[in-house]
Amino acid sequence: MSAGSEARLKALDAALERQAIRAQLMVAERQGNLEETEDELFRFARVVESTPEVRDALSDRAVDLAGRRQLVEDLLGGRASETTAVLAKRAVAARERTFAHTIEGFVALAAAQKNRVIATVRVAQPLTPEQRSRLQAALAKQVGREVVVQEVLDEGVLGGVRVELGDEIIEGTVASRLELARRELS
Repeated sequence: MSAGSEARLKALDAALERQAIRAQLMVAERQGNLEETEDELFRFARVVESTPEVRDALSDRAVDLAGRRQLVEDLLGGRASETTAVLAKRAVAARERTFAHTIEGFVALAAAQKNRVIATVRVAQPLTPEQRSRLQAALAKQVGREVVVQEVLDEGVLGGVRVELGDEIIEGTVASRLELARRELS
């Protein structure tokens, strides 16, 4: 098989996989649990990323696929929707990306299904409902569509907030301000 044919097959395979994921998300939307699926995938990805042994096991292609899928099933333990479980098991089969990046892609696809964007917000303390609402409104005004705030508690933040909105990062943490002051005084 030529290199060009192999590249086309790989692209076709990736396109079919994306469509399968979109179809799964459409089913979740029709069943009324797309937001729940989006949130569960986000939370599951955070749990995996915060546990190096699990992260490594799910991303290690030397571990057989059935074993990685069983690990996902064990971790979810029936506490997630069927759609979340199916998508998480699909994510371990990704060939080109890590498990975490694949799951993040699924979350972004779920948001796009509803014409929304995801803002990952890192904070030292949980946002109050009023703070969350104000932040969502400000971000929605900036990007021109609805924003879903996914909150991550991060002890490195100290205070303030760090917002990751796609490739854009809005850094408003105490730690970043202290680092800037240190650099200006050096």
